[in-house]
Amino acid sequence: SRTLARESPKFAVDAVLLAQAADEGLKLSQQTGIIVEQGMLNSVKLRLPKELPEARVVGPLVRDARSSINGDQRIYEVTFQSDVLERADFTMEFELPIDGQKTLPVILVDGAARSRRFFIVDNASSREMTTVPGTAEKVVKESLPYIPDGAVRPEFYRVSDTASLKLAFSQLDSSAGNAAIITLAEITSALRTNGERWDSVVY
Repeated sequence: SRTLARESPKFAVDAVLLAQAADEGLKLSQQTGIIVEQGMLNSVKLRLPKELPEARVVGPLVRDARSSINGDQRIYEVTFQSDVLERADFTMEFELPIDGQKTLPVILVDGAARSRRFFIVDNASSREMTTVPGTAEKVVKESLPYIPDGAVRPEFYRVSDTASLKLAFSQLDSSAGNAAIITLAEITSALRTNGERWDSVVY
């Protein structure tokens, strides 16, 4: 009898990181799609900076996820419930304090034939957020393979293996905020039937 040789797997990666600032913290949701083009795949190995807290890995086909530190990287080994023949999707979630400047992590997937990586940056907090794109390229949302739900004012970027994108946070000046509210109130007006304009200011 002949034994068929197992075909070496070939796969591509679509990775979309949603970085959403809220008053409680900077929430990072790394969504990763593994697209199998040849053979079958029962696990993948991912790399992220070790400075990040350990992520929770969830996905319909995920059986197990383990992590270890190697040098300046945290390595995750994600095992699937069965051999993947077409596609597997999973999400890694972690949260950072919202202060100072943060560098968004670029995920690396061992053995991928090619990778597409995108960042979605969204500020839903009361703080001012400044984006420092570095070598990341700003793109339109149609460039992304999929868009996560829940973004308020999203900006979209394409990134490479060595790209960097930083977010800087600062507390809004309350006096400036009050001035903005008053300015908004001053332009609130009503036009009466006799042609008179009534302006109202509410503090």
